[in-house]
Amino acid sequence: MISDDIKPDLVLLHGFVQNKRLFDRQIAHFGDRYRVHALDLRGHGRSQNEPGPYGNEEYTDDIQAYFDTQGLRNAIVWGTHTGTGVAINLYLRQPDYIGRMILEGLVIPGSPTPEIDANIQRTKNVARAQGLDAAHTDWIEASGWYRYLNAHPEKARKAEQLAIIRDFAGRPWLNELPPQKPRDMRGELGRIACPCLAYNGEHDMTSFLSMSEAFAKATGSRREIVPESGGFPLWENPEYVNHLVEAWLGQR
Repeated sequence: MISDDIKPDLVLLHGFVQNKRLFDRQIAHFGDRYRVHALDLRGHGRSQNEPGPYGNEEYTDDIQAYFDTQGLRNAIVWGTHTGTGVAINLYLRQPDYIGRMILEGLVIPGSPTPEIDANIQRTKNVARAQGLDAAHTDWIEASGWYRYLNAHPEKARKAEQLAIIRDFAGRPWLNELPPQKPRDMRGELGRIACPCLAYNGEHDMTSFLSMSEAFAKATGSRREIVPESGGFPLWENPEYVNHLVEAWLGQR
């Protein structure tokens, strides 16, 4: 057994409307060799009662405070969707906090994403007009990032994912306080000097594929396409993703 004192720190950041349970297979796979920090973003999971507003800058403030409290430096940060935007923002604020980034379906903060924004706004409208139960259903049934999961419900563990979604108390949907608008960070990506692995599912949405491609080009990062998966490969095809990440970390 490796002592916690010498294990590398692995910080896991989930996506919007999810929580740290999204990483259950990664925690099981990597937990014996890494000191895992599986965190819930503000308004999600065990942090669902934290007050708004809820946006990239606010999420990043919270994660930066956690790094400061724990004294984390040179950590490996693994994010998916919203979690990737937090990781990128945190690196640009404090480069010494992050030694490596693993980015699934990445979002570049401040980048125009009309397709993604339309999905989020639609479910917000449902939550406010019809209630949380309807919004939970809409989020998983109508959002483009769940197309693969809906087409392969047993393989992609749809019932378990729906349980995570239904635990979402909806505060970021219902909150009226506008979040701080993040600056457009596309022009700053060249500042990212740490090793990065950017990957998408082969059936991911065009918006996420495009941002991943732009990120890899700007940073010289490794980019991978994960077969038999869509918006959330780490959930939909965890064995493939875990071995991909494990091999990449080993090369470093």
